[in-house]
Amino acid sequence: MRLKFLTLIFVLTSTLFSLPAHAESFTVEDIQIKGLQRVQPGTIFKYLPIEVGDVYEESETSAVIRELFKTGFFHNISVSRENNILVIAVEERPAITAIDFNGLEVITEEAVNAVLDAAGISQGRIYNRSLVERLENELIQQYFARGYYNIQIDVTVVELAQNLVSLNINVLEGETAKIMQVKIVGNESYSDEVLKAEFLTSLPVWFDFWSKKGQYSKPQLSADTESLTSFYLDRGFMNFAIQSTQVSLSPDKEGVYITINISEGPRYVVSEVSLVGDLVLTEEELIPLIIVKAGQYFSRAKLLQTTEILGQRLGMEGYAFPNINPIPDTDKEKQETKINIFIDPGQRVYVRRINILGNIATQDEVFRREMRQLEGAWYSSQNIALSKKRIGRLRFVETVEIDEVRVPGKPDMVDLDVRLKEKLAGNFSVGAGYGQSSGVLVNAGIEQDNFLGSGNRVALTFSNTASASKYQVDFYNPYHTLDGVSRGFNFLYTEVDTADKANVSEYESASTTLGMTYGIPISESDYFHLITRINSMELDEGTDTAAKTKKFLDDHGDDYLNFELRTKFTRDTRNRALFTTRGSRQNLDFRLMLPGSDLEYYTLTYKNNSFFSLAEDYTLNLRTKVGFGGEYADTSELPFYDKYYAGGTSSVRGFEKNSLSPRDEYDEPYGGDFMIAGTAELFFPTPIADRSTLRTGLFIDVGNAYDDANDLDVGDLRASMGLGITWMSPFGMLTASIAAPLKDKTDDDTESFQFKLGGGY
Repeated sequence: MRLKFLTLIFVLTSTLFSLPAHAESFTVEDIQIKGLQRVQPGTIFKYLPIEVGDVYEESETSAVIRELFKTGFFHNISVSRENNILVIAVEERPAITAIDFNGLEVITEEAVNAVLDAAGISQGRIYNRSLVERLENELIQQYFARGYYNIQIDVTVVELAQNLVSLNINVLEGETAKIMQVKIVGNESYSDEVLKAEFLTSLPVWFDFWSKKGQYSKPQLSADTESLTSFYLDRGFMNFAIQSTQVSLSPDKEGVYITINISEGPRYVVSEVSLVGDLVLTEEELIPLIIVKAGQYFSRAKLLQTTEILGQRLGMEGYAFPNINPIPDTDKEKQETKINIFIDPGQRVYVRRINILGNIATQDEVFRREMRQLEGAWYSSQNIALSKKRIGRLRFVETVEIDEVRVPGKPDMVDLDVRLKEKLAGNFSVGAGYGQSSGVLVNAGIEQDNFLGSGNRVALTFSNTASASKYQVDFYNPYHTLDGVSRGFNFLYTEVDTADKANVSEYESASTTLGMTYGIPISESDYFHLITRINSMELDEGTDTAAKTKKFLDDHGDDYLNFELRTKFTRDTRNRALFTTRGSRQNLDFRLMLPGSDLEYYTLTYKNNSFFSLAEDYTLNLRTKVGFGGEYADTSELPFYDKYYAGGTSSVRGFEKNSLSPRDEYDEPYGGDFMIAGTAELFFPTPIADRSTLRTGLFIDVGNAYDDANDLDVGDLRASMGLGITWMSPFGMLTASIAAPLKDKTDDDTESFQFKLGGGY
């Protein structure tokens, strides 16, 4: 026992006397780093807590190792001494050279990049197992948000030469969880069915298999709770609150049960609405703009709309940045609220400079002449909106945005940045297509809607179908004068042979036309066009020419020189020319062959094309066309080549082109002096398609052509319904329809599928 005690004392004493030798300090003459492959020595020195010339204590070794480990670059570090040189040996972690995903279908590339950013992983970065775990978690959360709860992720780390690794992420997505129940708890004033009517989150519908109905999505559920809140706040429930939203999974993770707990609270009535603050306009001007009225239930939507309208009205007076703040003053006992609308108009602002940005091929002046907001003038929100609309209608503009930029140090000034994206304004076209009524068509030409960036249109075109050939030269200057008066010139040579594919009574013709057009703007949306033309035409009979055509040629000859005066009134309020969603285009077109012409007659045609936005991506289109014509002086009737027809892709679909009209003795459409046609079409989102290039609609068409207006019989109108598409294809615009007659007669020429494809650009 005593021997063991003496031995222990000896060991402790030996250890104690040996410590100073191990803790010996020295002055660092140099620092050497060994084992570096990709990390630069400068990076190491940046993190080292010691420099050359410092006195180094061996007790500092743990601090050196700790600081270098914090960098995350190394998985092994050792520190040693060679004379007065501090030697640091490191083993670098491998770097990621490639990241490959397999099995991704639901997650987009943008979402994958967001996952990688959130996990801190990218090519070239140092590999760390904890980062891979974070990547897995981020990816799982992305799938959970989309309703995929059976997601399986397997990350394989492949070691490569030169201390590199690649990550292979294999994903088995599984099936999305289906919504089995959506329940609202706490609703007393409205039923579940009413509240869920506009929900994106809903039960699956068997016939709507192409959509995502019935699939759980966290963003959609969030949008639905916001919609539910708006529903109540717009109906007077000022204290409405969503207390909780519970989402539970079935044991197999394939079913989702959603419960939304709400508190409706009392319903408030607006007792009074008053305007306070700095009223730069009179109450008589502002009060009619207030949508929310006393005696109505409180509505947040109406209140927001009121502030927007008031802001727009102040913007028309130059107050670009007004602060309009409605503050409700509620009486809980009476369940009433008084709304005080505080108005701070801010400083009146004028536009210092207008900058045209993004135009490459087009001169600035082409866009500046469309601006209704002028430099140096008071700011006007109305003029800015109108300027954006006018520029957006130009055929060579794809998108336009106008940004209001405050001038630093000048609170009463703003600059306008007009940001444009141009599109192809002209082309050399060589193309071919096919139409059921026109047969094979070929076209070629040079068309430039923005000739040399001037905004002028120049076109030389040729087209040929089974029944007609056209050669045409056009020039159009939309700003012949600074006031916006336009001028155009036109040359057209046409040969027609209706014996094949035209689906009209047979004749042959060759005509040459020279024309000049002036357009006069009446207002921002109204235009008046005056057109003069000289037309020389030669006509000839065909093999089966109708007796009425032969008689017309016997009475008036077969060679005509006509002087045409044409006037057109157009009102265009559409928000855009292609795939319109709001506004209308009306056109009244009067043509008169002047006295002294070989043929003296007239035609009058009215067209109306109106669009109504019903909801997001749903548009109602109503179209009307009415036309009639007649003769005067020595001309016996409206010439057969200028008569009206109905039927086909441009009027009553489901009936052959031109087939709805009076007929000749060969049962070929002869045309009439009067026609009427109308369409009601509902455009809706197209499943799995680019909505910017394709539009789909359900339609009802009605119409017919008659010998004259006195023959109009509503009971004789033909009608059809069906599905139509318009596609801006790479080869030109394609229109197609599948239609079935709603009202027809046994001898009508019906055609259930119709299409027309134009040539290339």
